Amino acid sequence: MTKRNLRNILIILSLGLIYFFQFKLINNYLTEVFKYTSIEKRLEVLNDENQNYIKFLLENNIILFLQSLGILICLNIGFLYFNYKVKIKETLSLIVKTFLAVIIVQSIILFYAMISDKVLTTHTISFLYQTTSISHFLNLSNKFSWLNLSLSTINLTQLLTVIILILGIQKILKCNLKKAINITFKTYGIGFVFWFAFAAIMEMNFS
Repeated sequence: MTKRNLRNILIILSLGLIYFFQFKLINNYLTEVFKYTSIEKRLEVLNDENQNYIKFLLENNIILFLQSLGILICLNIGFLYFNYKVKIKETLSLIVKTFLAVIIVQSIILFYAMISDKVLTTHTISFLYQTTSISHFLNLSNKFSWLNLSLSTINLTQLLTVIILILGIQKILKCNLKKAINITFKTYGIGFVFWFAFAAIMEMNFS
């Protein structure tokens, strides 16, 4: 097994571990809170919370899969257009590295939830994740509510993803930082703009 494959496996395992750790901490917290209630009530609360967390996990992983697919398409089109010979294995390995962005952000959110006086539930984790997006800081009126979905995609995870892509492209192409930034914004950046526009249109049509 190569170092690259081992590194990718460790990143994927780390992603799974952070989600599992969140799940266990939420369950332990609720078990402690409802320890003086009846067993039926406690089980009801835990079952509801488990369903909420499964839904949260599915939504996050579907988004992660779609983002990874988008990165793969954008980078490959960009590499072909700029005539860069990059192996598919290198591109896939770079995509796996972007999972570090999710691991870092979810770890920060979990740590903050643990040290604060907030109730530790799936709703809390989801809310704290939403606070890392631009839409959380903008008080959009009803007139511009269609921008909510699009602006929610511009968050800390996306920022870290772009940074990882820049550094990864710089390493793969063995180019300087300025060129790596330029290539990243001309590949993934353009794809993200298309997604931003698509999300805005969808929000405007269904809101």
